[in-house]
This record gives sequence, structure tokens and C-alpha cells, in this order.
Amino acid sequence: MISLATATAMSPSNVNAATTSTPSLPTTAVNPVLLDLVSVPPSLRNSIAAYSLPGCTVTCISLPSTRSQSVSLSVPTGSTSQPLTLRGLPHFCEHMLFLGTKKYPNSLESYLSQITGSSNAYTEPEFTTYYMSSVPDFNAVDRLLHFLIDPTFTLDSVSKEVNAVSSEHTKNLQSDVFRISELQKLRLNPNHPASNFFTGNTTTLLYNGQEYLRDNLEAWYGETYISPDRSKSSVVYISPLPLKQMSKDVLEALKTLPPISSPPSSCNFPSDRVSPFQDPVIGQSKILKISPVTDVSQLSLSFPIPYGDASVKERYTVEKPLDYVSFVLGHEGAGSLAKKLKDMNWVTNLAVGTSDEISDYCSLDVNVDLTAEGMKNYKKIIPMIFSYVNMMKSRPIPDHCINESVIMGDLGWYYFTVTSPENYATSLSNSMLKYCFKPELGLVGDMRMGVRSGEGLGEGLRDGLGFAGNENVRELVKDAMQYVSVDNVRVDLLTKDVEKESSGAWQYEEIYGTKYTTEDITSAMKKEWRDAKIDGVNYPEVNGFIPSKASLKFVNEGADERKVGLSPEKVDAGDGGAIWYKPDLKFKKPKSLTALLIRNKNLHRTSKGVALSNIYENAIQRKFNEFLYDANLAGKSFTVLLSSKGLSITVGGWDGELLKFWESCLVKLKDFKITEDEFKSSRDEILKNSKQFDYAQPYSLASYYTGLIFDKVEDRKDVYSVRSEIGKVGFDDFRKFGEGIWEGEPVMLTQGNFDYDLRDEPGRKYYDVFNRVFSERGGGGEKYVQPVVNVIKDEVRIKVKNPNPQNFNAATNLVMQAKNVDTRSNLMIEIACAVLGERFYEELRTVKQLGYVVNLGCKALGDGRGVVFTVMSGEYGSPALEEAIEEFLNSSGDILSKVGDAEFKRVVQGLGERKSESDKRLGQEFMRNWAEIVSQKLTFDRRENEVKILPSIKKDEVVNVWKEMVESGEGRVWASIVPSNGKIKESVNDVIEGSVFGKMEIDGLRAELEA
Repeated sequence: MISLATATAMSPSNVNAATTSTPSLPTTAVNPVLLDLVSVPPSLRNSIAAYSLPGCTVTCISLPSTRSQSVSLSVPTGSTSQPLTLRGLPHFCEHMLFLGTKKYPNSLESYLSQITGSSNAYTEPEFTTYYMSSVPDFNAVDRLLHFLIDPTFTLDSVSKEVNAVSSEHTKNLQSDVFRISELQKLRLNPNHPASNFFTGNTTTLLYNGQEYLRDNLEAWYGETYISPDRSKSSVVYISPLPLKQMSKDVLEALKTLPPISSPPSSCNFPSDRVSPFQDPVIGQSKILKISPVTDVSQLSLSFPIPYGDASVKERYTVEKPLDYVSFVLGHEGAGSLAKKLKDMNWVTNLAVGTSDEISDYCSLDVNVDLTAEGMKNYKKIIPMIFSYVNMMKSRPIPDHCINESVIMGDLGWYYFTVTSPENYATSLSNSMLKYCFKPELGLVGDMRMGVRSGEGLGEGLRDGLGFAGNENVRELVKDAMQYVSVDNVRVDLLTKDVEKESSGAWQYEEIYGTKYTTEDITSAMKKEWRDAKIDGVNYPEVNGFIPSKASLKFVNEGADERKVGLSPEKVDAGDGGAIWYKPDLKFKKPKSLTALLIRNKNLHRTSKGVALSNIYENAIQRKFNEFLYDANLAGKSFTVLLSSKGLSITVGGWDGELLKFWESCLVKLKDFKITEDEFKSSRDEILKNSKQFDYAQPYSLASYYTGLIFDKVEDRKDVYSVRSEIGKVGFDDFRKFGEGIWEGEPVMLTQGNFDYDLRDEPGRKYYDVFNRVFSERGGGGEKYVQPVVNVIKDEVRIKVKNPNPQNFNAATNLVMQAKNVDTRSNLMIEIACAVLGERFYEELRTVKQLGYVVNLGCKALGDGRGVVFTVMSGEYGSPALEEAIEEFLNSSGDILSKVGDAEFKRVVQGLGERKSESDKRLGQEFMRNWAEIVSQKLTFDRRENEVKILPSIKKDEVVNVWKEMVESGEGRVWASIVPSNGKIKESVNDVIEGSVFGKMEIDGLRAELEA
């Protein structure tokens, strides 16, 4: 998988760092060196060991709270290291490594499928990351580590994996992200490796035959992955096993890793590369006007920042000046540039961040989402941006802007816990590469701000880290700001309106065919940008929501977690409502969450109601943005959602003053009013967002349509009927709709950091505040009834033409509904899916080469389960996809019957381990409990019950249930997306327009199609 995502984390106070002991060095590894753990978050100090080996760094984390293991391997080799003659070779290598090694000839995925594990990978410009998760089983870990030791690269796999890579590229052809990324490369020095096509396809990889490709792959792998002068790879291993055992196992496994004999002088700066930019920068004197696939309007100003040498790169990595620049320039609170532009109704969003972060340069980007008025005035927005930039250059960043960033990062670091072992393993292994020049800093990564680079790590300590100090921050920010200039800007305009241009000077990018034109940036424009000055903007004000560590306290310290059961407790609110509550004795953070739902089925009773709900949500978000922006930065949140279930309001975050924050938000919500112009602006944005549906990937569209069929007709509001209503509703409709959103039965859940001995009091306080603020709220309303899922009789097949005529991929989605909805039957379906999933993937993707997207999975359908088959192809039409799914389905019963007892047992155990996985953060537990309350099922011990039942399920039961479901032929819903300009076989399955769904009875669907 090629990844284009790059992320930077704003983070970062004075917390006492405890020292800890680490395991003694295992005698099995070659010269392991223990790394200093001074920067590790306190919660991990006694659970982590980090080593430096001759060929890689190894980080082991023992997490007894998890039931699974997660491993990530990051290699400091990516797409920029590819030979010019084989574009896409690093990505192709990523695919090939999964297929087997000399020690383990079979694919990693085939082994993981037997223990309900999973794996994936992504290739970045300068590194590649492989990761996997499963039940604790070091054989799986060793298989992944051997990617670095003895891959086989068999010739008979070459053609299939080239097809897989090419299918992935075909899938991305209609992705604006990939299209624009490739177009931006035209501005780079054509001799710089970042200017090349990264994904690869059949043309770039197989032009000289399979043997030529395989031989070059082996040679390239030897020169990069295992070269004696390479930079170190990074391995992160997280497991519930004891730390000593983990360290011993992984270091022993890496004994045969080829060592590094002559490491590069700098691990993160390629001194032998040409400059990324020519002088002048290609295309820098022109506005690039791009015609996108989707209906978006965006103005982008990008400022390339070359590092020059390794020391500059290291300072930017550690001290993060661009994070401070992004924080200030992208601020949305009072006095901000974003607020000014939004008040003019020219933009809906302004975001600032970095992209193209590689060894020798990065880019600071200002991205502005334009309204229709903003589109007309985009040339006036550019000088406004430069006016704010000029203000930043003329006046230093205030202390409070620096301090607030540092404080919030420090709080996140101090209270950090691993919430997703797999995600943390990948982010940490990437971080160890990013901070390869000082691996100890890699252990904290981008979590904290205000850290000093260089050798002063032990001076001016702040929890063992050198503190940069505000003046040093300003110095580096000033250095960065020199590149944010009129003479160093790349201007892009992304809009469908480009099609209205009459110049006819169209150009087309080679790989994706993206249509674009250019306009000269004149000297008069540059002068206007340099001299620009606007009133009413300033640096961000002091954020009054920022908490201090001293103000936050976990109130149940020392309390026994066992005092609180699995389920929240309930009290009668006294007015027909219900209050649920649960104090936190498990996660032990000073955080709380409260959700209130006013059950109201009328909000989404009609397509018009759905349209108004969407507009209402957007209008609230816009109106609250300035107030909530600072609160969000300070770790507090307040959201309002309108759904088929009713009106829901949620508040959460660090619990200092959280009740007061809840009240102030509710008061603003009660007084919420907008003008007719503001209504029109929200309506226009929602209408534009609705049109993005037409450009979704075909497999997503197919999944949408099968899901629609399982809705009862009265609950079915398809996207086209809603879109039609968005364009029709007026301001009077909006105001009338707002008067009725408060009717219904209220129910609330409060959970988190409040005194166990006063456990029902916080919930009552939040509820009482709501009732006091909305004392005039109408109650009652129509009794809410939970929607039910359609029970499908026989079989439904539909075909839908892709609304995007440029997307040539076909896709088929089959959902097979199980008859029985009891817990035991559901688990049997889940077991069958776990056994068959990898076999389906192997048959349709690897053997038959149907396409890149191939998946068999399980999903909830009301109280029961549905089996979901998904295939998307750029080579085959939907008839071939449907036929292949049916062939597999017909043989699936025999496949299940032949599964050995040992494999079946491993699958059941693996499923049990996954379901036994405890929640890692308050929000996870809160959302599970809230889902049970909202659905009115109240099965808070659902997972525990399932784990108890699983061991008693026998293979014969699963086989019989599966065969009965398959042989009956009932409960099947097929949806196929066909290219709108492609030809399909004429059949009863005619093309269905989206709006038809709102009028169809499921039982009459076939007859209506035949008619």
C-alpha cells in the first residue's frame, strides 16, 4: 500500500520523571546496547526496554492489559530509493515480502489467518513499515522479522504481485489525493528522487519481463534493506508476555540480521542528493489551476523549505518550529485569519500543516476551502494570507502561544496510555527512524514540544529532556518564516470552475491524466501580496481553557477497581428521563464524558428531515467554532448531532471545570440563532458535501446500496432524495424544524473521574443543568421505537451505474443475512468468516487476480449477522465478479468441513482473545456503554457472555449452520456498480437510479425491475 499521509503532532510542563530499571542485557544477541528511557511516558517506565543493535533498534513493551501482540517493522528505505528504470519497485518489494522467506516459505497472511491475526504495510517516500497483530505467538513475530533476513522473491509470484500493484494503482486513478500529489512533483527538480512515480504499475515494472524484474528486485533489496552501509531499521514488539521473555525472544531472532559495517555519516540527511528545487523553482511563477475529480473548491499556498544540512534537519525535527507556525497561522479563534475569512463568507475552513516531509526538504501548506463567494474572490484571499504572515514576521510569537503548546503536550505525555497496541507499535517504529540521530528521543517522538536538539540533552532538564526555551523557539521560527514568502510560494487552485476557463491551454499530467492550466503570477500581484495589510487580525489570545497539572486530580486514587461492576448504574431522573452513571476506577485519568440523547424519531422521518438535520448540525458547528476552538485545543469537546435516534449532545475532556463548560455550551445552544445568509451558506456547504458521494470508490457505493436495502422502507432515505430536499428547503423550514428538535424522552450517561462515594451525584448535576437551561423544553413527543432490520426473502440483485463517468472500476458487494439472531448463532457466523476470509482473499485476489480490493467479513444486521463479500476490479466487469463470488460460496461449505481440528481451535481461541481485549481508554468503554443505552438493549456484558459461549461451539455446528445458510439461497442482497460508459449484459437487473430506493418494497423489487 502506498501512503501519501504525513502527520505532525502538536504536543507538550514540569512533571517529575521517575527512574526505572530495565531488563539485563540478554546474552543471545550481538552487542545490544540499552537505550536511556528518560523520555518515556511515566505509564510505560516499568514496562519497556529499548535496545540498539548493529542493524536495528528494538523496543519491547509488556502490556498485561492486552490479550494480543502487535509488531511493527520500519525499514529506512522507501520510494525515493527506487531505480529510475523500475518505478514502483519499493512498493512491489513491500508486496513480495509477505509471500514467504527461506525459513517460512508460506505467506505470513496464511499463518495469521489460522490464529485470527492480520497484517499490512505501507511504503512512504523514505521508509516502509510492515505490521501485524495476533494472539501471542512468537512464530508470527519471527515470520515478520525474517522480512529483513531471507526473503525468497520467487519468480512464479512476480506476475501476480505486479498485477496486485497495478490494481492498487487503478483503484487510485480517481483519487484527488494521488492525482494532486503526482501533479505537484512537476515543480520538483526532475533529477530529484521525490519527483518520480511511486506506486508502479504493469507498464513501469514488467516492461522487460518477469526475470529482469525479479533479478533487479533481489539486487535492489541487497543494496537497501540489508546493505552494510544502510541506516538502522526499527522493530517494536508489544505483548502481554513478561518483558524479559519478550526481549530474549526478539533479540535472539535478530541474531542473523545482517549487520551494519559502515553506517552513513548522517542517518537522516542524504548528502549525495541533488537539490530538490531548481533555481528558480519550476512553476513557482504561475498559479496552477487544477480540475479535480470531486466537486471541491480549494486554494493552496505551499512554501518549500530545504534543510540544507543534517544539523538543520535535526533541529527542525526536535524543536518543531513549523508546529508553532501552523498553530498560529492556522488558528481559528478570535482575531485569527480564519475567523476573518469565515466572517466574510469566503471560506469554510483554513488549515495549516506540513507535507512532503523527507530528508532534505518539507513543505508548509496553507489550505483554504472556498465558498462560492470565496471562489469569486480567491485572488483577494492570497494577499490577506500574506498580510498575516507579515504580522508574524514583524512581531515575535507571544510566550503564551509557545507555553500553551508545551503544556498540552506535556499533559498528553504525562497521562499517556497505549490505547491501540497496533497503532502505537507502528507510530513508535516510525518515530525511531525519524529520530535515528538520537534514538532516546524517538521514544517520545512528536508527543512533546519545547525539547532541545543537539548534545545538550542533559542540560536545563525538564523531565530529563533539554528544554529549548522560548527564545530558542522564536529563533528557529524566524528561520522557518524566511521561507514563507511571496518569492517562495506555490499557488494551486483546485476547482471544477476551472472547466469554465475559455483559454483552451489545457495540459494533462502523464500518470493520472489530471487536467490543469496555468496563469502567470505577475509582478503587480507580487507587489500586492508583499504590501498587503488587513485590520482586525492578531496573534491568538490567551486560552483560558488550558488546564494545569496541579488543577487536575484523579479523585479515586487507591480505590479498588472491583468495586465498580461492568454495567453503569441507573437512577430515575424524575421527569420520565433516565440517568446512567459509572465512576472510573480503571483508567485513572482526570477525564470525564457525558452524553445526552433526546429520543426523537421525527428528525429523520422524511428525506426533508434528514436534509434539515444535516444543515442544522453544520450551522451549529459554524456558530460554535470560535468558542469551541480554544476548548478543543485544551482537551475539551462539545458536540451536537441530529440522527434517526434523535438529538444527542456530548461533552468531555479534562474534567477541571467541565460542568461549568457544559453549562456555558448549553446556554449558547439555547440562544442559537442564525441569519438567512448564514442558513444559505450552511445549506450550500451541505449540498456540496452531498455531491461527493458520486465520486466514492465503487466498492463503497456497492456497500451503500446493499445497506440501504436492509433498511425498512419507512426508514430508507437515500442520498439522492436527501440531496434533492437540501436544494429545496428554505429558511422558514429551518426555523420550524429547530423548534421541534427538543421534543422526546431524555436519557443520559455520565462516566469518568468523580468520587465513587458520590457516584450518582455528577450525573444528576449534569442533568439538572440541562433541565435548568432548557426549562421551557417541550417534553413527551411520539414514543421512540428502535428501527428494525429488514428480513430479506429469497434474493435481491441490483446493478447501479457509477455516477462518476471517469471511474472505470467495477465492484460487487454481496451481503448474506443469517436467519438466526441469538448469540450462539452469531458467533458461529463470525467463526466461519474468520476461517474463510483469508481463503476468499487468496482465491479471488492472489489466484484469480480479480483486483486489489477483495474482502470477506462479518457485520451486524440488527441483532443478527451478515456475511459481506466485496470485490472491486479494473480488469473485469460485475458479471465476472459475481460469478467468482458465487463459485467460492458454493465451495465454501466443503472448505469449512475440511478445516482441521487444530486450526478450528486456534481460530476460536483467537476470536475469544480479541473479544476479551479490555478497553484501553475511558472513551472506548464509554462508547460501548452508550451504544447499549441508545439501542435500548442494555447488554453491557455482551463481550463477556460471548467469550463464555465460544469454547463450547463445535466445528460441526458451524459447518451445518453455514451450509444451511448457503444452500437456502435466501437472505442475499447483491449490489454491483458498473462503469457508466461500460457495457453490461442485459438482464432483469437493470440500472437503478438512487431515488428509486425510497419507493420500493423489498418483496416487490424483482417484479418492479422485471416490469
